[in-house]
Amino acid sequence: MPAIRGIRRFYSYLGRWVRPYEKDAPKMAAPASPHTPAEVQRQPSQKGGAAAAAKPSALAKHAHRLLTTLNKLRKEGVLCDVTFVCDAETVHAHRVILVSTGSNFKEILQQYSSRNATENDKSSLQDFRGATKIEIDLRGSGLTASAVDKAVEYAYLSDIELLRSGDARERQEIAKVARYFKLLSVEQAVLKMADNVPALCEPAKMLHVQGILKHINQFRNDGFMYDATLICGKEQIPTHKIMLAALSDYFLAMFSAGMRETSSQVIEVGGIDGKLLRKVVDFAYTSALELTTENVQEILHVGSYLQSSLIVEPCCEFLKKHIDMDNCADFYPLTKTYNLVDLEEAVDKFVSDNIIVLSNRQQFQKLELGKLVEILSRDSLRVMSEVEVFGIAMKWLHHDVARWEHMNKILECVRFPLLPPQQMMMTVAREWDLVKKDSRCVALLKEATRYHNMVYRQPVLETPRASLRSDYQCVVTLGGIVQRGEDEESCEDVTFLDMYSQNSAWKDLAQVEQEVSYHCAAVLNNFVYIAGGEAPSISKLSSHKLAINSVWRYDPGRNQWLSVASMQEARSDFSLVPVGNHLYAICGRNKTPGELFTVERYDPLVDEWKYVKRAYEPVFGHAGAALQGKILVSGGGRNKVFHNRVHSYDTALDEWSEKAPLLSPRAFHRMATVGDKVFAIGGYKNRSGPGFPVNDVVSVECYNMAENQWSVVAPMLEAQTGAGVAVLNESVYVVGGRAFSSTSSRRSVRLNTVTKYDTKRNRWERCSSLKQPLRGAACCTLRLPQRLFSMSRLITTV
Repeated sequence: MPAIRGIRRFYSYLGRWVRPYEKDAPKMAAPASPHTPAEVQRQPSQKGGAAAAAKPSALAKHAHRLLTTLNKLRKEGVLCDVTFVCDAETVHAHRVILVSTGSNFKEILQQYSSRNATENDKSSLQDFRGATKIEIDLRGSGLTASAVDKAVEYAYLSDIELLRSGDARERQEIAKVARYFKLLSVEQAVLKMADNVPALCEPAKMLHVQGILKHINQFRNDGFMYDATLICGKEQIPTHKIMLAALSDYFLAMFSAGMRETSSQVIEVGGIDGKLLRKVVDFAYTSALELTTENVQEILHVGSYLQSSLIVEPCCEFLKKHIDMDNCADFYPLTKTYNLVDLEEAVDKFVSDNIIVLSNRQQFQKLELGKLVEILSRDSLRVMSEVEVFGIAMKWLHHDVARWEHMNKILECVRFPLLPPQQMMMTVAREWDLVKKDSRCVALLKEATRYHNMVYRQPVLETPRASLRSDYQCVVTLGGIVQRGEDEESCEDVTFLDMYSQNSAWKDLAQVEQEVSYHCAAVLNNFVYIAGGEAPSISKLSSHKLAINSVWRYDPGRNQWLSVASMQEARSDFSLVPVGNHLYAICGRNKTPGELFTVERYDPLVDEWKYVKRAYEPVFGHAGAALQGKILVSGGGRNKVFHNRVHSYDTALDEWSEKAPLLSPRAFHRMATVGDKVFAIGGYKNRSGPGFPVNDVVSVECYNMAENQWSVVAPMLEAQTGAGVAVLNESVYVVGGRAFSSTSSRRSVRLNTVTKYDTKRNRWERCSSLKQPLRGAACCTLRLPQRLFSMSRLITTV
């Protein structure tokens, strides 16, 4: 009940502040809003609750955008005709806006404008035509400019947060302004606002701005307070200059650059059709813009001429809905003429999504060379193989002999290294007589051949044509220990989280070459290396005493594994970190000598591991991450005693240094780099007392290298020790793991949980669970081939 009363009080305040303009001008009273504050309370609840019922209308969104622009112009002093003079500063405003908010400001403005008006002028004070500018002297009143400015801004935008922001003293100042101008609703809103009111701010704001725009439109219809008449051909269009300035940068520049139109009431506009100009001026007041396939380009021209994004944007949205196979290429000249970047991107996407079908249509041949090169170079080009890309390129080339001179530019878009050598030669053979005439095209085939011959160097060869053509980034798990019923066993599974399907789910991708757990994975240019770990024993369980030194490389484009050079030492519970074109294997443990403090670097150019400077101390169960060319190593322990120490390895100088320690000791945690921050997530630490000898750590810490400081961020939803971690779209995914009980049981709980930490919003959420509990797996992020995803749902419907 108190909450309901608070809502009603709030809408009561709003109703007194934003009531229709009617006193002294009955003809100008705007029609009542379809949802006045009192009526909002009586609206039946819709599906989705209050939030759905309060969804802003197109008019409300349009009004809010206009008034936000007008408030910005007010702060800049553009076209302001009301000035509040305080002791030290002045506050500017537009009287059309103030009067449209209610009769309080109207009476005040009439009072101040009449003081300096002559007898001849007083007859016109009802619509302020006798006062070009109004000055309200508040000196000596004790009102501060800051408080007056906030009260005026509230009149424009009805933003409750303006009244709630600041300290108690500032709110008292705003209440004082409201009291001075007899704005009781504002005063009460500041002093007696209920705690639950902020939830209603957005719908109330939209009602307010929508009401203001309706009143201004009524003013225009009744010839009240307008200060400009546009002359365009035979059309004479009465309007308000501030509305023109908010609508169009063309008019804004005209009125703010000191041109004669600033003071003139008659403004001539050339270069556009008068009837269309009337339509867009009407649109400014009503948000109604009737677009058809016959008039959209004409209105787009007017919007572009007037430099009005408010007009251009709805035209572009309309055109996007009419892109099809028979006109898509015809849009490009239009986008170039009017610099419609957003529309061009929509056409690019349509062409890329439908390139196979489109290549058999006449529209395809209308694509210019530069645009075709751009389209065929995209990772998001919807093709299953580079064979299709080659065929598309040749169709365009064969259409006109004059295009043959551009063959090398077109064929540079074909990623020949992605084709097996034999398939590449068979594909090109059909066009060899033409291709061999251009030595630059022959060089592309030689480049692909060299790529295939340099097997170990492929991840670091610098050629864009070797990059997998796909824009599907996915979180991938490799190996680990799965729980099947009551038993656990090492597995060979490689799975990925398909977030592009209608229902996000984990799917099978491949199998590792040998069962392994507590290994590491690192990615170099979309090739993933898995190194070390623990091989299963006869009992199917793992142990660091069974640590291995083997290293495998997986190419998701070809779905192929390659055995590369083994590490110098067998390692499990270590960290593998990529920096530049190298991999660094850091510490860990094995059967002999146990905990390690050696560090190795892998160079794919020579397929070789070499020792670099060893770490400060032997450690296992630690975490590692790269940041700005350096490697951070945190936590872990020795002899099952875990610590919070952090060290940094400078790969360029081959030197170790000590950094600020973690806020909490932890081991078998994970670290992830996002932007210029490193996050330490999960793990466990030593404990005393009965039960398992460790406690889970659910806290998450963020490291700032510039300040050499760790800080606490949002904690995990639940413990996930020994989980896999991958970064995708500035979010950290934590996959599987286990949780340790604080009871006398010495068995941990295996998890199929997947959670995601959004680093921007500092918030955790749950994702699709694994098929079965998984621990000791390696995780990474890879671009996966388009063939793994349903092409039918990616192609735009024709």
